[in-house]
Amino acid sequence: MKKICILNRTCRYSNYYKIINSCEGKYEVVRNIRDADWCIFPYCSCSDSNIEIIEEELKKSLEMKKENCKVIVTGCIFFVKEEKRKFLEKYKIDYLVPMENQVEEICKILDVIPSNSVYNHYQIIGEVKIADGCLNHCAFCRMHYSNRPLKSVPMEEITAQVEDLISKGIKFLRIVGLNTIQYGLDLYGKKMLPVLLQRISKIEGVKGIEVWDCALSDMDDEIANEIYCNDVVIAISMDMQSGSDPLLKRMNVGFDVKKIRKYFTLLKDKIRYTQIVTGFPGETEEDVKNTVRLLQKLQIFYFKISKYENSKDTPSGKMQGLSLSEVMVHNAVYNTMQKLLRANWNMKHNGEHYVGYVSKISLESFCVYCPELGEVKVFQEGQRKLMDKVEVLLENGKYLFVRVVEESTKKTDFPKESSNQLVDFMTNLKDITTDFTMPIPESFALLTSIFNEYGGQNLEEEDFRKAISLFPKVLQDALMTLY
Repeated sequence: MKKICILNRTCRYSNYYKIINSCEGKYEVVRNIRDADWCIFPYCSCSDSNIEIIEEELKKSLEMKKENCKVIVTGCIFFVKEEKRKFLEKYKIDYLVPMENQVEEICKILDVIPSNSVYNHYQIIGEVKIADGCLNHCAFCRMHYSNRPLKSVPMEEITAQVEDLISKGIKFLRIVGLNTIQYGLDLYGKKMLPVLLQRISKIEGVKGIEVWDCALSDMDDEIANEIYCNDVVIAISMDMQSGSDPLLKRMNVGFDVKKIRKYFTLLKDKIRYTQIVTGFPGETEEDVKNTVRLLQKLQIFYFKISKYENSKDTPSGKMQGLSLSEVMVHNAVYNTMQKLLRANWNMKHNGEHYVGYVSKISLESFCVYCPELGEVKVFQEGQRKLMDKVEVLLENGKYLFVRVVEESTKKTDFPKESSNQLVDFMTNLKDITTDFTMPIPESFALLTSIFNEYGGQNLEEEDFRKAISLFPKVLQDALMTLY
């Protein structure tokens, strides 16, 4: 049996598993390119730096492959301008496959029958892609400016895919797309996500639905109320990008702070992921202050800090970028605030946190052993990390956080979350919602160490003082004890 290696470097996994399932019985899937007779490289190209990384990785991988190994390159790299993917011509690549009909074309090359199943034997969450493309014009996003129009999947195909996953034992679903809120606009003339969620929720065997990639610009009351009221919808992701109106306008994201407050407040119990972009051209100290205040007010700890990546194909690529010192200052502030907000959340939800070690690793998953829970399976590509913890979804639809320690740690010696320094610190500081009005001198040293951990120690004195000025007053007093 021939061997195939798929080095997945894209943000979506549905097609990845369709290809794997199509190869079942004819190819053996391996992890090492040195063992493979066929190698598939699905590549993402959301920024200029990504394209440079792709070229470097492709070069190294091709040096390791067997002489007779056939190579297929695919992914959204084909949405970027032709001159930027010219590097592909330097290397011996047997097949270049665009995103259009990707699975069918690759299966034709491999001489296998295409499978529509995204199921894999290790996962607990089934991913279902409902649409590709987006109609928005965000200044930093390459997808629109690379001619990637909205393309929704017919509702009948989606429900058939869900039923296939349920028949294989999957109970939880993750709905994905570049912008899931716009689902149906091209096919049905209106947003059909509420109807789709109602239909999927009624399929027997579906215990929970995550809705990923919700664009806040397209969120409306009908969709928000469906997410809020539908008990089967257990989680969503929705990016806020910034908490400052001038910067949101510059980003051209199509929403403002008022809309952030409205929907993040309504859906606070279901939003499990959002993104803050830092270092965007024109980002000022006042923008950072406004964002910090909003994160604090809404108690948002579950945000990813995404450093702005320049793409010359977008409007932001033509804007004047920030200096390195400005980017470092803003990063240090956001990372420190994230740590503090997370510590406060830990303090309030201490009973829902566990400690464990990785006990088993397979091709697409790993298991974490916790004394209280036993062995918990984590779907590797689908996992999300919040600081030093892994978020896992249990059979009852509940999310838990597991802090992973070394396997050599004895089961009886697992550290207790309640003894975590950060939790102790936030206990002393009372509640972060008090706007840091209580100076706690004995906690200053710990706050300083948090700030330093996230880049504060690398700042020049002038930049250090700039960063400090962006925090609430009592934290400024704490950090200024360094000078």
